Amino acid sequence: MADIRINALATTAASTASDDFIAIDGSANGTRKLDAFSPTFGGNLTVSGTGTSSVAGSLGIGTTSPTRPLDVRGSLGMQVNEDNAGTKVISIRSDFASAGPAINVTTNDPLLFLTNNSERARITSGGNFLIGTNVDSSALLQVGTNTTTAAGGMKFGTDTSLYRSAAGQLRGPSSFIDATFASSGLFFGASMTLQANDNVLIKTNGSVTALTLDSSQNATFAGAVTINGGAAVYGGGALLLGGTGGGSGNGVYTTDTGSPTMYMDHRGTNNTGDFYWRNGTGGANTRMSLSGAGVLYVANGTAPGSNPSSGGYLYVESGALKYRGSSGTVTTIANA
Repeated sequence: MADIRINALATTAASTASDDFIAIDGSANGTRKLDAFSPTFGGNLTVSGTGTSSVAGSLGIGTTSPTRPLDVRGSLGMQVNEDNAGTKVISIRSDFASAGPAINVTTNDPLLFLTNNSERARITSGGNFLIGTNVDSSALLQVGTNTTTAAGGMKFGTDTSLYRSAAGQLRGPSSFIDATFASSGLFFGASMTLQANDNVLIKTNGSVTALTLDSSQNATFAGAVTINGGAAVYGGGALLLGGTGGGSGNGVYTTDTGSPTMYMDHRGTNNTGDFYWRNGTGGANTRMSLSGAGVLYVANGTAPGSNPSSGGYLYVESGALKYRGSSGTVTTIANA
């Protein structure tokens, strides 16, 4: 059947709504009214012109039983192209490639999301998601422009934000974790910094570094260290108390030039532990020891070759306890 075109519209005779007919009215101002009562068109129906066309009930495309004001059925869904030139085309599909419902921009154009006639977000033709900006920086997700307030960032729940605080920096709220991401490292407020060179800085009073953990597993304390409950030092390093400098080998020492006080306590329920001073591992390298019972042991040593400028030397030579004063006089306190 060929297309149906009706020219020179005129009013038909009156009829009742129970009949199957088409009523066409024409008025002097060019308005045309088409009333259809249960008609079925076997060919093509074309509505042309620049006027306004309306359907009072539901319009079905691909179905004779529409369940919505506009009900589109078919394998290709619905397509919109404003310029009728094949550019900026969008289609709505209920099952795209058997993967599920889809909104598809079939041309090389972005998909925009607007409210109140203003763009709020877009998905670029390359698949990048932009929120609060239309400038594509080639990132998969871009939020906001170069704003430096929480309002230009992302919010999680009602109290946690993540936003750009300055050039090259990303910051979270202090109520959750006051963190700043920058090229030089990760800053947790003013208290902790993870530097790009793998150093960890822990600060007090806002900017004073109290502890530095470097990439070589060294820990440097800026002030005094108080350890409660016990401590252990393993490996070949040294524990430095109250000063600056370096050391090698196992040991506990201080380079403090003031008036340091050092305590070496062995505390326990039975008080039977011993202290050893060694120049290596093993019993043969013990230079001096103090037992839990209060017995002091001093290993044989070599007699000092010079006089002390003040005080004196107390040492054991061939099993005898001797003393050498500043004048050079050697006194045997106890024979072997």
